[in-house]
Amino acid sequence: MTVPAPAECFSPTYAKARAAFLRAAADAGGELASFRHPLAGPDRAPLFLDTARFGAPDARRVLFVASGTHGVEGFCGSGIQTWLLRDRLAERLPEGVALVLIHAVNPFGFAWLRRVNEDNVDLNRNFVDHAAPHPENPDYDGLDAALNPERLDEDALKRSLAAIRSFESERGSAATYRALSGGQYRHPRGLQYGGQEPVWSNRTLRALWERHAGGADLAVLVDLHSGLGPRGTGLLLQTAAAGTPAAELAAGFWPDVIRSEPAAGTDSALVSGLMGPAFVAALPEAPSTGLVLEFGTRDMLQVMLAVQADNWLAQHGSRESEEGRAISQRMFDAFFVDEDDWKEKVCERAGEVLARAWTGMAAYRPAESGEALRVRPATEADVDTLVAFDLAMASETESLSLHEPTVRAAVREFLADPTRGRWLVLESGGETAAALMLTYEWSDWRGGFLWWIQNVYVAPSQRRRGHYRLLHEYVRALAERTPGVCGLRLYVEHANTGAQATYRALGMEETHYKLFEQLTRPAPFA
Repeated sequence: MTVPAPAECFSPTYAKARAAFLRAAADAGGELASFRHPLAGPDRAPLFLDTARFGAPDARRVLFVASGTHGVEGFCGSGIQTWLLRDRLAERLPEGVALVLIHAVNPFGFAWLRRVNEDNVDLNRNFVDHAAPHPENPDYDGLDAALNPERLDEDALKRSLAAIRSFESERGSAATYRALSGGQYRHPRGLQYGGQEPVWSNRTLRALWERHAGGADLAVLVDLHSGLGPRGTGLLLQTAAAGTPAAELAAGFWPDVIRSEPAAGTDSALVSGLMGPAFVAALPEAPSTGLVLEFGTRDMLQVMLAVQADNWLAQHGSRESEEGRAISQRMFDAFFVDEDDWKEKVCERAGEVLARAWTGMAAYRPAESGEALRVRPATEADVDTLVAFDLAMASETESLSLHEPTVRAAVREFLADPTRGRWLVLESGGETAAALMLTYEWSDWRGGFLWWIQNVYVAPSQRRRGHYRLLHEYVRALAERTPGVCGLRLYVEHANTGAQATYRALGMEETHYKLFEQLTRPAPFA
């Protein structure tokens, strides 16, 4: 299967996007399933939510990647999924991890160029307990008339913008964002409507989660979106509360995750009905986390006006008219950038995010205490621990007393410059149990980078628990999935036979090289 440029994997219609996805999934050997939507597309052709599963049938760690939750945003997400498949993503899955691609969660909105579904429901506000009273959003109630005029002319738009700016001047930008984007359950013809019952896509997704991850040991959902943020930038967003297992799991896999705290009172509408928390709640027996990967497209005002016009069109206009076709094109343009550089950016970012996901999932281990082990990149907050580890390691292995100020300055300098390498730490029960450092060596013989494993240290109280094995497996998986990396190396003291046995058991081989050095300045050892 030829690996195409990202630009070749994006399609201009739902039908072509679906065909490209199914063809790529079949070529990659996926287990395919299709679920027919009760309604048809604008061409009267049937609509489907499709899935493709990869990995061992009995894999107990499952990564879901979804597209098209907000219909028209599927043009971005579908293209990414197709590119990942044609880039041989399925071949790079670690052992024990399954991948489930969910294509066109909201096929009606995808085909009809709408964010919402056939009931005008924003699916990402529909995952609430519909048997309980729905969340209130009184600020939206006061703006609904201005946001949804019966005529979409210049005067109506001016009044709408004036109402929004007046509200923002009085209440602030955060309250304005909550009012406009937080979801509402009183105005079926309005924006961000969450519905009064679980819609078709909601019910179908829940069945899929149970089918593929009902008995899982670990489950992760990455939902692909577009329309928010800087052009081409992929923001990883989560609403899990600080300290919850879902938040901790996400932070362990992705240090750049942006977490939005659930708010109390009327502000709670901001996070009502989201898919990510519903995914976690649906799998109570397994550690799980759900996130949104959001790609920026256009100016936020341009996006908002397109959504407003689309809602007007659905309530008062005709899609067959010249005005209707123009509004549909505005929606397409608001959530998809038909330019090669944008497509390359979103594919590169998605590949990076998902590689971190499956690498972290492969390395994840539950601790004996029931608290999770996790591997994560070291940060400035780890400096004291890394310095202490370095000092202890030198003393234990070589009877050396290092100069603490020199080590501290060197650790900080290393962490501040990612071109030097990376430092990884392993946490057990929230405590740093072990660490290792990677540095990079270019090999012109191999045309790639060798990663040197250095500064390996496991805290004395945490030894003989398999912590180094977990770190090593994480590094090996990361190296195998990082383009341009061709191998791992390390050096070890001749007398440290225990460590040598560990390295051999992990598949490393002793080389025929001897290590020489010539220092150009005195080492700051005592």
